[in-house]
Amino acid sequence: MQEVGVVYPKRKWINIVPHIVDTVLLITGIWQAVQLNLNPTVAPWLTAKIIALFFYVGAGIYAFRLAKNKSQRTIGFVLAILSFFYIVVVAVYKNPIPV
Repeated sequence: MQEVGVVYPKRKWINIVPHIVDTVLLITGIWQAVQLNLNPTVAPWLTAKIIALFFYVGAGIYAFRLAKNKSQRTIGFVLAILSFFYIVVVAVYKNPIPV
């Protein structure tokens, strides 16, 4: 049952591209850790980025698939955006608790 006011994408590529982007982000994060010979105890910032990436993906799934109404979708969207900004700030400052 489709909710009033919700427009679902009709083009297949619109549904596929986010999965590709998320997979590329995860693979590059793990690849970076392997290339730099980093482990979670030496580089906690990279571990925080990868965990935040999983949270970002989960928030996106919640916002686009699991949310039942507009306010739940908004909450999922805001959480995804905040986790994205957290990932960027951690990447810039190389600190899992950016202050």
